[in-house]
Amino acid sequence: MTKQIGFLFDVDGTLTTYHGNDSVIDPDIISVMHMISENQIPIGLVTGRSVTWVQSYFFPYLSRALKESIRISGEFGLVTWNGKEKQSQVVDNGLASILKQIQRAVVLKALNEQGLQTIESYSAPEKLCLWIEPKEVMVTFRTLPAYGLTLAKLMALVKPIVTKVTTPVKIEANPAAVDILPSFASKQYGAEEAIKMLDPSGKISHWFAFGDSEADREMEKVRNCKVQFFLVPRGDTKTVHQMIEELCTKYVH
Repeated sequence: MTKQIGFLFDVDGTLTTYHGNDSVIDPDIISVMHMISENQIPIGLVTGRSVTWVQSYFFPYLSRALKESIRISGEFGLVTWNGKEKQSQVVDNGLASILKQIQRAVVLKALNEQGLQTIESYSAPEKLCLWIEPKEVMVTFRTLPAYGLTLAKLMALVKPIVTKVTTPVKIEANPAAVDILPSFASKQYGAEEAIKMLDPSGKISHWFAFGDSEADREMEKVRNCKVQFFLVPRGDTKTVHQMIEELCTKYVH
């Protein structure tokens, strides 16, 4: 008998390794995810990536059945995939406008102060530029350390502009990216949106969440259900694989 459990995963650095600025899919992780799904255990992806990115770069490695069973809580829960359609959370028009204004201001500052042209792409540019990763609601600027655009230099461009904004927005930064998003969006919010899709009747008694950063730990703050969080070394997919197998051995019979 399979106990009522579910899994929530951050994507980058948790289910993938890194090669430069690119996330690299580990076939062993895909294999263990198929094992989870075959045991009818729900899987949610809680990520800062867009739904489109997950479907374009992660889903091609999955079976049709696994694609259909997984739910995506993208952009920290702002955009979701319920297995049939993509849905955007209602964001105040003024707030959405402010996010776009911030993006334009950073683009102009990068051009005027550093002569940086802007490239909007999911794939890493092969030159120094201001790299914007496409998103539907939030704004994401990516680092290019190989070309000298480090996190510190990117923050020097972004932070002075965001701090002048009175609208409730925040910065979430990591070595690969600087995200600008509504203050209410978080990994906790994203996990709650994923659980709503995966378990609307509240039958699952225990969720296991995996992430490679302290920001991911917010998933354990989900309200109205138990979430046990595991912090894993960034890009160490072998450890994630082993931990999943151990949990399945314990809970799946």
